[in-house]
Amino acid sequence: MATTTPIRPSSSSQAERARVAGMLTRVSVTALLKGLILLVALAYVLSISYEALTHRRMDRSNGIVGPLMHGTSVGQSFVARYENLSGVEVLIGTYGRGASPSKATLVMHLRSSPSPGLDMATVTLPPQQAIGENPWYTFKFPPIADSQDKTFYIEVESPDGRADNGLTLYWWESNPGLPTDPYPQGTAYRNGTPQGGDLAFGLNYAPSPIKAWAQMGRAASANVPPAFILILLLMVVLLVYIAYRLQALLRHSDARKRLLARWSLPFVLGVALLNGLLYLFLIPPWQGPDEHGHFAYAALLDKYDLNVSRVQNLQWQVGGADRNEIVVMKNALWASMVRHDWTLRLRGYPTPGSPVLPIGSADLFTEFVWEIRQPPPYYWLCAVTLRAARVIGIEADPYANPEVALTLM
Repeated sequence: MATTTPIRPSSSSQAERARVAGMLTRVSVTALLKGLILLVALAYVLSISYEALTHRRMDRSNGIVGPLMHGTSVGQSFVARYENLSGVEVLIGTYGRGASPSKATLVMHLRSSPSPGLDMATVTLPPQQAIGENPWYTFKFPPIADSQDKTFYIEVESPDGRADNGLTLYWWESNPGLPTDPYPQGTAYRNGTPQGGDLAFGLNYAPSPIKAWAQMGRAASANVPPAFILILLLMVVLLVYIAYRLQALLRHSDARKRLLARWSLPFVLGVALLNGLLYLFLIPPWQGPDEHGHFAYAALLDKYDLNVSRVQNLQWQVGGADRNEIVVMKNALWASMVRHDWTLRLRGYPTPGSPVLPIGSADLFTEFVWEIRQPPPYYWLCAVTLRAARVIGIEADPYANPEVALTLM
């Protein structure tokens, strides 16, 4: 009877198998590390996003309310953005007494309105608690579950406040000659009487992460056309599919260069387009310190038949031949900027919430034409875009519809 001798693998075959096994192990470890890094990065982004979403500070101030004495109070009404309102912070003026145990006590009362009634929360800042000099201090209380979109009122008093130990709060006081309102959803109070101003204050919330992101989505949906939401979802699916195909096919070295050459550019352009569209619809118009100046340059090129030399030589100064044209354009843009709360949203604007230019700026229109010193290609393309849009029936008039013109640019 014939016998069969087992074939032993050669040493070279065993080495090849060991090499392949080692390579697969390294690939698995690398994939695991990449996944962990991605999860850590995602967790970090979600964490800081949650913190930013659940804390809002109205920090405009141009003075103090004066020392808080026994028998006096200051307050602020406001509207809660989320459920689970859990703290209100104020900017305290300490007069150098922040670390002193003999400074006055501060007591915060949270109510539903300035009218007398039961406190929803009462929090005390005791004298012995060191708070530093002129700090933001948060009065924390148990979360109020159904606070979203409801009006509240805080009142701060100092039952033992005197001239020699009193503290104060910072606020924005409106100028009667140029009314301002940094926080239109509420107002400041002194001894129960409304004032022309707002306290510098902040709000803290403790909603679940899902509810915080849902609220952000609801707020964003006001600016996003329904058709864009569908386009957005389709683009996300397409980008995920491209990424998946690249990941799967790039394992084969023979196809790597060909796939990278074919798909890398569409993928990058798709991400850039998605990012641009999100910015376009989620960020209100004019939310930059000089966006209106860049817009004005393109609008002037559109008006003067794309003639760069004509635009850059405009006599826009007071008394100049083109002064009236600049004023008309400025008025149209400024009206649009006010409609979109530019004076409220622009960081550091000297008159927050005012519908008119700051005192002393009535004849200073340079910010609307200063960008004409820039090289023209970008602005020329914007002006051509406006003209092409009007050809197909879009009302892209920088004077009559500046928001539409800006969106197209």
